Amino acid sequence: EQDGAELQRLVSEHIDSRGYAACVQRVGSMGTVYFHPGPVCSWKQAGGCDTSRYAKYFHHLLEAGVHMPPAQFEAWFHSAAHSANDIARTADAMRAALDAAFS
Repeated sequence: EQDGAELQRLVSEHIDSRGYAACVQRVGSMGTVYFHPGPVCSWKQAGGCDTSRYAKYFHHLLEAGVHMPPAQFEAWFHSAAHSANDIARTADAMRAALDAAFS
């Protein structure tokens, strides 16, 4: 829970500081970045997300060695195998990928 909350906080703060139309939604170790101002509370809202921008985000992460689901309608997971350094590195990659997706 603490690692998931930390990852969500780091990425959400970046989204907020840049004013991106995106949000991080998480429950425990599962989460996703929606390219929608959020929160996303229904399939109708999820269906209105910017999937082309998510594709840019996904490919940027993949190039950085961070493997996220190829669709924003799926959840990513972290586990006890991920260290604090892994969480920080993932947050750095996610922030860079968000910047790339919105450039």
